[in-house]
This record gives sequence, structure tokens and C-alpha cells, in this order.
Amino acid sequence: MHLKRGFCIMSETKIDVVLPCYNPSGDWVTIINKGIERLRGMMPDKRLHLIVVNDGSSRNITAEGIERFKLTVADSEFISYETNRGKGYALRKGIGATTSSMVVYTDWDFPYDAESITTVIHKLVEGYDVVVAARTKSYRRHADLNAFRSFMSIASRFLNRVVLRMKFNDAQGGLKGMSARGKEIFLNTTIDGFLFDTEFIHNASRIKGLKMCEIKANVREGVHLSPMGLKVLRREFPNFIKIIFS
Repeated sequence: MHLKRGFCIMSETKIDVVLPCYNPSGDWVTIINKGIERLRGMMPDKRLHLIVVNDGSSRNITAEGIERFKLTVADSEFISYETNRGKGYALRKGIGATTSSMVVYTDWDFPYDAESITTVIHKLVEGYDVVVAARTKSYRRHADLNAFRSFMSIASRFLNRVVLRMKFNDAQGGLKGMSARGKEIFLNTTIDGFLFDTEFIHNASRIKGLKMCEIKANVREGVHLSPMGLKVLRREFPNFIKIIFS
């Protein structure tokens, strides 16, 4: 709060919302706009600045679509590069471009309900450095999961708890919040693929005095998740070993 010409003016609270995007389906501009506007309607006292990162998509993102995004989505910016690098890389690009002291990231189609995302933001306002969204039973009930992806979700929680001894074992939830201090930790991660979330939460958990918390997050009904196969498991195994010995 600051004073100006005898009036008491509340300083605006700005939060950067970062969405990585790879080969989006359907009318992605409208989907993104509806998602961010719903959040803005629920938090009129906050300024939600949107940053979308196109992670080298090979389909459905055109120059015309990007121009339409810029004209349609208020208070936003669009980052794009040609080669697909992975979600971790895309988020480091987007989070590296943020300017506020609070950052939230999720997927481009806003798979979590707006209430869960606003809860993450409220926790950041309360002073937490890292907010982890743990998936509830709605993840398996509402999300379109293939059998292997469901297995990977259960297995990753087990390994995080037993091998990495992490306090928050649901690291792959796809919804996180961070303060400026949390942002610094995230930008020092190195994994581009599936396990970037685990690396981030594992590294943050080792820092004394860092304020971390977990919230329960609900997935929207009908959310479609991309299929996952053994190729991902083979690619990410060295990354898991890397986290163990980091």
C-alpha cells in the first residue's frame, strides 16, 4: 500500500501464469482464453499475466493462430521456438520470462478446476515459497488415462516416497506455484522431460527454511492426457538416477 496525493491506493498483486503448449488440439486460443478469464473472474483483485510457451509444436499452431491469440487474450505474451525440447525446458523458458514475485504453472488446457488453481495462488499470497498440487481421486475418475500412464503415476509416487524420501510424493501433478525464491530453484533444474517436476520438488525439499505446502487439486471432468509408453520410461530412467545423486 502506498500514499499518493492524500489517497490510499492498494498496490496491485501480480501473478504470472505460465502454460507450456505442445501440439494442442481443437481451438486452443479459445480454450486458453476461457481458462484464464475464468480465473480472472474469480480473482478480480489480482492481475493474472499469462505466458504461453509453444514447445516446438508440429501441428495446429500457425502464424494466424498466434496472431489471433495476441489479439484475443488480454495481458498475455507468446513465446515460441521451432524444436520440441520437452515440458521442463518450455517451463524454464516461460518462468525465466516472468517478472512478478509469484508464479503458477499448469498445462495449456487448464486440466485442474479453477478452484484448485486459485487455492495455489492464495497459498503464495500467504507467503509459501513452493505450493505442490496433489491429485485427488478425481484424476483417475475424470482424466482420460491409458493403463501405462496410470501405472506410471502410482509408481512415481512410490519411488518419490521410498527412494527419494520426498515429503510431497505426488510431484508430477502438473500444477505448481512458486515465489521468487522458488522460481530461482526451478530455473536451476536441468531435466527437460517427464521428471522435471520431481527434480524441482526434490531440490526444493532439501533447502532449509523454504516454506512448502501441499494442496489437494481436482481435475476437470473429461480432461484428455497424452498417451505414455515404454519409450518415456527408458528415457527418464537416467534422469531418475541423476536426481538420486544430485
